[in-house]
Formats: sequence, structure tokens, C-alpha cells
Amino acid sequence: MDNSQLSVSWQISEIPPEDHEAIVAFHRDRRTATDIPIMPDYAYANIAHGLYENTWREHFHQDKNNPYRTGAYKAHIDGKIIGFVRFGTITFPKKEEFKIYGLTDWGELLQLYVHPDYHHLGLGWALFRRATQQLAVWGVRQMLLNVYEKNYPTRRFYERCGMILSHEKNRRVVRNNITFDVPCAYYILPDVQDYVKNLKP
Repeated sequence: MDNSQLSVSWQISEIPPEDHEAIVAFHRDRRTATDIPIMPDYAYANIAHGLYENTWREHFHQDKNNPYRTGAYKAHIDGKIIGFVRFGTITFPKKEEFKIYGLTDWGELLQLYVHPDYHHLGLGWALFRRATQQLAVWGVRQMLLNVYEKNYPTRRFYERCGMILSHEKNRRVVRNNITFDVPCAYYILPDVQDYVKNLKP
């Protein structure tokens, strides 16, 4: 595919509920292609196929009074989804692997995928940027994320975006009542507010 003319034609917008089926399908396809080849065999065998459906159902029907909320944006061309980012904000250290920070008012980048046909156009950076901007509006001070330890291209991408490696450790995952560990790398953006203020137009 000739990508030379695509950089001016894609758009980024919030993902609406009517995109539910399309975003579930895109999420499943991208995780299958990108993540599963990196995951250990035992983790691959126990991936819950309903995970994507449940993730997006909860996103589109989230309780507005819950202190934890998620946001999501899509990159699209003529209605076709070519990438997305999903992120959330939590006002207390909810997850065990993040308690070491002792942080409040923190957020997490949950997923970011771009279809390989549209790589190297700035879509990943644009989606990352939009997520940090919205988290800053929500009052987030620090942003965290984790990525599979051996997913080196994605790790390099986040490092170019300004994420700082905190540590590497196994992440405890439960799928279909089976518990297993997946080696992950944990990254932090220590000052989201300052990061967004210094973004160039």
C-alpha cells in the first residue's frame, strides 16, 4: 500500500457506542496479530475470547459516578477504523502491581493499536497524544502502562513518546479460572500535566 498520501486523510475522534461491533472486531484482530505471538504458549491457550466484548460493553455502559472512568479514541478513514487508544483514570492505587508508587490521581494507558497498513504515519503518536491530553483534563498527574516484556517495537514506541521504564516483572493474569504469569515491562509518565503543557502544536 502507498501510504504517502494518507497522512492528511485520517481523522481521530471519540469512539461512539454505535461502533461497538467494529471496535470489538478490530481489537480482537490486532491483539491476535500483535500480542499473542509474543505471549507464552500457556497464556495464549487461556485467552478468554469474550474479553474484548466485555471490555467494550463495560466502556460504553460505564457508571458515570464511578471514580474510575475510561475514554477511547479511534483513528479512521472514511468510517473505517485503522487504530484506537483506550485509557482510564483512577483516583487511588487500585492494582497490586502499581501500589509501589503510592500515587493518587493517576491514569493508565490500557490499549493502543494501529493497523500495520497505516504504520509510520504518526497515528500512534497522535492517539497517544490525545489520550494524555484527555487524562490531563481529568486531573491525572501520572500515567502508567504495561506491555509484554518481549514486545520490543512497542516498548521503543512508548519510550520515544516519553514513557520511562520503571521495572520488569511478571503480571498475574486470570483467564477462565486459570491463573498464570506473563512477563511485562512497566512504564510511567511522571508528570502528565507538565507533559501536555509542553506538547508542540
